[in-house]
Amino acid sequence: MGIKKGLKSIVVLLLGVSLLVSCGDNKDIENLGGNVESEAKESSSSSESAGNSSPDNETSNVEENTDIYDIYTPRVPKEGLQYLPEKFQKEGYILRLSNERKKIYEVKELYADQNALLKENGINNMNFENCTFCLLPDFENVRTYYLHDPYCTPEESWNLVEYWAKKMDPEGKLDLDKEVVNTSRVAKEGEATGEYWPLAKNTYDEKSGKWDEKGGQSFALINHKVGYIDVQGSGVKILSFGKIAAYYEIQTGEEAWRDTDPYKLLGAELIKKGKYEELKDEKYELFDGVMSVEEGAKIVRDYFNFSDDKVELDYYQVEIYKEFDKNVYYYCLRRKYNGIPITWANTGTVNYYGDTSKYFPHGEVANGVVCDSEGIDAYYGFKEKEKFEGIIPEQDTILDLSSAAKRVEEVISNEYKCEIKSVEFCYADNELVDTYGRVLLPSWEFYGENLVDNNYIHIYVDALTGDVTFYECSNGI
Repeated sequence: MGIKKGLKSIVVLLLGVSLLVSCGDNKDIENLGGNVESEAKESSSSSESAGNSSPDNETSNVEENTDIYDIYTPRVPKEGLQYLPEKFQKEGYILRLSNERKKIYEVKELYADQNALLKENGINNMNFENCTFCLLPDFENVRTYYLHDPYCTPEESWNLVEYWAKKMDPEGKLDLDKEVVNTSRVAKEGEATGEYWPLAKNTYDEKSGKWDEKGGQSFALINHKVGYIDVQGSGVKILSFGKIAAYYEIQTGEEAWRDTDPYKLLGAELIKKGKYEELKDEKYELFDGVMSVEEGAKIVRDYFNFSDDKVELDYYQVEIYKEFDKNVYYYCLRRKYNGIPITWANTGTVNYYGDTSKYFPHGEVANGVVCDSEGIDAYYGFKEKEKFEGIIPEQDTILDLSSAAKRVEEVISNEYKCEIKSVEFCYADNELVDTYGRVLLPSWEFYGENLVDNNYIHIYVDALTGDVTFYECSNGI
């Protein structure tokens, strides 16, 4: 992902398996839109625990005495609070806390009157007449968080893929020794057949019954028409049973991953989209019968088993597609932490403003696909075991809505004329450029349409410091 100071134009295309991001500079960073995985069964390191999928050294392309870490290049990005940009470091951030903050209970008491004033009067070049002021979450304190993702070991990656492969292929026809590849270490030219080494072949020693844990980050991938599993960081980032493509017999090769994005399947037609609360009672015919949007949401919820009890799933938006003669539910997901929602990432052509050399506003990128009553068909996004690490101590004071609106008025120039559609208190998700992970800031989000260029604008006011960041996007929510 290229990042440079000033105005950036970034084309973001969510293609189910990846976010393709391009822009001016060639400074690369990891795209960590977030993800999920489901709990895998514990497996011992013995060859017996791997069952018929246990590695066989006799067919390995690596000679017995070869150091595989001379062949592969591990990707081990910088991770940890010590690597955060200076403005997010504990000491510097606390020094910048605003003196205008009020007790959170006072902010809640003032909220209704303040949003009524904004609806009536607006602010400079911003109209709030048709704005939805979201209910304030139930919270008593906030803090800033470093959101990062511990790595899976090769053994853990193998166990996760094996767990889901058994669900996709109960008859055991898949040869996991060949199908599961390690994408974190790419073989040098001439060292192996194909782009990646099989995961088991380069990390498991059948004689000792041990996995080689060197090398840090380990990605595992299986791509087959019976299913697609992509393990990254601490869990499954992309999962697909390929049920939609199989139902209509429109698979061409190993493309089960296409179910993660209805636009990638033949015959897909978007017939309705909107907020979950608005659509949850609607019913459509899916592959095996009629189901409500709410019933489908419960199927998505059953997929998750968050390791942090402060995390809960939030259905931000629902898209309903017609696939030929049946329908499919596509849930746009985000998380709440301590009851406060994390911003959901918009997609399309994005313009970032300000200095984004160290960080830029991002958001959760996740979706769940349901086409029948048997279980989730596909998933893309955040992982269950991502860690929320507090940066500063808990705070019981924040800027109220009026103070946040004043900060917006000070920053947004006369070049903008905006119809604000919604205001919400949230954790603004900021992707880090030179450091692995993201920073969450308690913020007021102002979302609307810029009538000057017909783009959609997301404005975030840090509720602790008053800092303002924003971006425009070609797509609306």
